Amino acid sequence: MLATQKSCKCLALVLCIYSAAFVLSGCGDTEPPWVPPPAFVPVTGIIELPSAATAGTPLSLSGTVSPENATSKTITSWNVHNAGTTGAFINGAVFNAPAAGIATVRATIADGLGAGAAYTQDFSITVSNIFVPVTGISELPSAATVDVPLTLSGTVSPENATNKTITSWNVHNAGTTGAFTNGAVFNAPAAGIATVRATIADGLGPGAAFTQDFSITVSPPDPNTGIGIGDPSVRLYLNDDSSPLAEGGSTSIASGTGTYTVSIAAVSYSSINWYLNGSIVSQWANQRTAVLSRRITGTLLLTVETVTGGVRNTGTHIFVVE
Repeated sequence: MLATQKSCKCLALVLCIYSAAFVLSGCGDTEPPWVPPPAFVPVTGIIELPSAATAGTPLSLSGTVSPENATSKTITSWNVHNAGTTGAFINGAVFNAPAAGIATVRATIADGLGAGAAYTQDFSITVSNIFVPVTGISELPSAATVDVPLTLSGTVSPENATNKTITSWNVHNAGTTGAFTNGAVFNAPAAGIATVRATIADGLGPGAAFTQDFSITVSPPDPNTGIGIGDPSVRLYLNDDSSPLAEGGSTSIASGTGTYTVSIAAVSYSSINWYLNGSIVSQWANQRTAVLSRRITGTLLLTVETVTGGVRNTGTHIFVVE
């Protein structure tokens, strides 16, 4: 009986020790706690996209994705959404356009808004032709006559220059001539040499003007005719009087209401231009008669310029209205 009780106690002790060891060994196999994945951050925009390109010149496409911590930030594709007149196409991330115009490009970010939901953004690229700068202006006038308006013009080179319009003419150095310009018309009240500057806005590139200076020699009028040497006179008549006005002379006109007329002979002319104080009067173009108001007071220099058979003719008279 006593022996049996001792055996039972020993067995119980062994089981207790074994159970404790099993429990202690099981503690080392516990799994780490579950951590949820980070929240998805969608794309909100793409900035710093290109906006300009040159026809025939490849352009690498790129942009910056916002926000900075967006989950998917890789621009996975670029496509021409609307080529317009440009004929644009894309190879990978390289944009090409053979002609000028405006093209619309679409950038895509796969899964940019969420799993299976792409983010897309359209943007415009303005394609310009290859810029051809101006290299010079030729066929500029080099001679003028005192008090005879001279229309300024020139031929821009090269012929395919991007900007070929002479946008302004300015007297750079009048010298002794007292020269001035009104638009594209040059006038000089005295003889000498004047330097004129022709300007072509953006002639060398956007924001870079092309300028060229040239000289005009101003000669006095022929004392025998009162007009520029080599220019035959066109006689002026006041109010259809049968006697012509003195070339280069002056006539007093009483101010007030009404008008007075100045005309030239009724012959065939290729063109007729009238100038008042050096400024061309467009409404009198190709008209044989100029009608002036007596309300305009002061000293008025009236000049007519005609062309017949390629020959330029001028006539000038001063009217003092007071």
